[in-house]
This record gives sequence, structure tokens and C-alpha cells, in this order.
Amino acid sequence: MNYSWNIGRNPDFPIPQNRPATGRADSGNALRFQDCAVIRHLHGMMEEQSQEPFDPVRNMFSEGGPLYPESGFRNQSHVQVAVRNSACILGVFLPRPYPGKEIDQPIH
Repeated sequence: MNYSWNIGRNPDFPIPQNRPATGRADSGNALRFQDCAVIRHLHGMMEEQSQEPFDPVRNMFSEGGPLYPESGFRNQSHVQVAVRNSACILGVFLPRPYPGKEIDQPIH
């Protein structure tokens, strides 16, 4: 992946910055513009070399503080999936509400 960081060395293509979600002080850098640029650049390089790009891209992010002392689990760990080819999406669903919670309330 380090090869992809050359995108920032071109003044015509500055590296975008990851940013917090608007109005969410606890969101960390939830808007992943930099991460998206790196993945797009990597796939562009693969296409230039006639390599087959990936349709979905998935990664685990271990973020935040430990859940308890000496924990490997973090309080903001999550998995992100980027679907680059909409033909990979066969359907969508809305999750059922958690008992006793409204659908827009976080589950803690």
C-alpha cells in the first residue's frame, strides 16, 4: 500500500483528509476521504498494469481506547466495506429495531 502514497507527491492531486462527521464530536475521522483516495489510486494502478481490480474491498479498523485494561478489543473497532461495482449488490435490507430502542438510537 505504501506505493499508493505517491498520490500526495503530485501537487495537482493533493491527498484528501479524513474528517469527523458533521455535528458528531465522538465520530473520530468517520468521513474517510483519504482512505477512499488511496483505494481508488491503488485500483487505478492495477488497471494500468492490466491487473484485475477488486470489486468489493473490506478492511478491519481497530480504533479507540481499549475496552478494559490489556484488551485487544477497542471501543470504536469496526469493519468497512467499499463496493466498487454496484453489480455486486444483490439486495439491501433494513435491520429490525433493537427491543426497547428507536431505530435511530445507538445501542449501548
